[in-house]
Amino acid sequence: SFNRGSKLFQKYWSNLALSRKFALGSVVLTACLTVIAGVSVTLFVHNQILREVEQELDREAHAGARRMALYLETVHYNLNNLASSSLVLNGIVNPDERSKNLVPFLQGLRASDSLYTDVGLFDLKGHVIAQSNIDPQPDIPDEPDFRDAISGDVRAVYEEADDNWKSYIAISYPVFDDATQNIEGVLRGRIHLGNLSDVLGPNEETPFFFKVSDTTGKIIGEWSWPTDMDLLIRSSAIDLKPPLNQLGLTFYVGRVATDALAPVQRLVANIVVFAVVFILIAALLAIFVGRKLSSPLRMLERAASRIATEGYFNVELPDLGNDEVGRLSSSFREMLGHINVSYSVLEARVTSRTKELEEARLRLRDSANQ
Repeated sequence: SFNRGSKLFQKYWSNLALSRKFALGSVVLTACLTVIAGVSVTLFVHNQILREVEQELDREAHAGARRMALYLETVHYNLNNLASSSLVLNGIVNPDERSKNLVPFLQGLRASDSLYTDVGLFDLKGHVIAQSNIDPQPDIPDEPDFRDAISGDVRAVYEEADDNWKSYIAISYPVFDDATQNIEGVLRGRIHLGNLSDVLGPNEETPFFFKVSDTTGKIIGEWSWPTDMDLLIRSSAIDLKPPLNQLGLTFYVGRVATDALAPVQRLVANIVVFAVVFILIAALLAIFVGRKLSSPLRMLERAASRIATEGYFNVELPDLGNDEVGRLSSSFREMLGHINVSYSVLEARVTSRTKELEEARLRLRDSANQ
């Protein structure tokens, strides 16, 4: 089938006029070069824009991770200082001090200006003895962070709720009696994650999406993260100190790929329009130039055809310039001049010879009559 197609093309090409061959070849060459140039420019711009978008996402991811670390570390610092204060210790060991000073203090406590945080104070059996009013805490005898705290360790855990808005990070601190070095109770702070997206995310007009996940990839908190879109995603680990580093948090930033690469799509549309216009202009120029190049050749063709069919050598050919076709025309005129001279000489010789033969015939006839 390939050989058959090749033969058909050769037949079609051989029957095609020279001007059309030139025009067709020029258009095909122009189209190929335009496509190559368009694809090259598109790939270059695509890579440049993609690199810029990824750099922007990296900056947003690092900034978000730093903000998250700052907020969490601030809460941890405040809670740790609170657990070490005499106010908390006195509130545990002295019920009067607890009701008089500790409870009012906890009810008005704000461990963070940005994150919703509540605080509970527990005895060694996990029963709550004082707490803030933001979100009252139940007894926690079986919570892993509480068991670590009564053993003298500080531990942070993530508690997931069915409603992510109610999920939280809990940090439990042992409350020591400096005099006896005994643990008298546990201070437990809960960082509610429902407003993380409001705290860490910029205004609503931002083109970015955000989320925080732990080491297992589980999303921490409530985030508006699309799952049905093609996103460009970058991430940054949240650098936290103990005990918060136990959570292994990572901050993610995403952007819809079609929105991020919209300039490339506009560029492709502009390149297509430019390519069509450029190819049309090239086609018109190729047809014009092809006709200009083939016109002298057609004149030579008509002259040669007239000589071949009519035997007429006095063909007038105009001066076609100094290029190859012009020199060919000049040579053709010189050849016709030589042919005309040779033909005239031959014709004169034939006429002279015919006259001599006729005179000889007449002399023979006269001699025979005598």
